[in-house]
Amino acid sequence: MTRYEKKKVLATENTNSEMETERSDEAVDRPLIYVVDDDPAVAEVIEALLDLYGHKSKVFTKPKEALDSFITEPIKPKLLITDFQMPKMNGMELLQACKRDHPSLRCISASGTLHVEEMKVYPIQPDKHLAKPFYPRQLLDAVEEMVTG
Repeated sequence: MTRYEKKKVLATENTNSEMETERSDEAVDRPLIYVVDDDPAVAEVIEALLDLYGHKSKVFTKPKEALDSFITEPIKPKLLITDFQMPKMNGMELLQACKRDHPSLRCISASGTLHVEEMKVYPIQPDKHLAKPFYPRQLLDAVEEMVTG
């Protein structure tokens, strides 16, 4: 039984308060993930999915705010999940800026408009690309690969 299957079994057996305690305890040990998408609904869905599976995330709808937090916060994320097409700064520009100061940052690009060939103009590439719409399992598998690898 995988960890995800075990969580589903636990979720059906535990009360809500037990589930919250389990999630929050597990999230403390998990690396921080930044989620950046200018569509608040998409960002919230990704955040909820990550939370459901015990990941600790911080969500931004403006790339500049994510970059400011990345620069000023003492705890750096291990993973950046970012949309490509956003106002004022795209996801690849955000990745370039973050990786300058934190080269070990992992990145998943999640976009419905960007083709992988378009990314080749940027010197720093994401570790993985997910085309929107994607299945929750695709995202969770990619996240696991990035935070454990």
